[in-house]
Amino acid sequence: MTSPQLPAVNLLLNNFSYITGALRNALAFFVGFIACVVFSLCISKQWMLANVWNVALSLVCVNFLAHAVEHFQRYRRVAKKYQANVESIVKDAKRRNVVRYLD
Repeated sequence: MTSPQLPAVNLLLNNFSYITGALRNALAFFVGFIACVVFSLCISKQWMLANVWNVALSLVCVNFLAHAVEHFQRYRRVAKKYQANVESIVKDAKRRNVVRYLD
């Protein structure tokens, strides 16, 4: 006898790439934040390596942060869409009395 699978679990497993992408972007945001902190420490402690290196480091920081923000917004929209799908699946299952343990 097979037990019925939860629609939310199916949805989660089918869209695992979105979850790993969100984690990857969170890591990119963290790396960008750490790079910004290191950059500000370099300026405040007068560890001036060279002007070229400072500009390059600031560009890397801005690139990481912009990339992370862009993808965070995209994944937030996708998450809202899938949350609405899960809610409609659960509502339909309750209406049909298929799944009784989702209260």
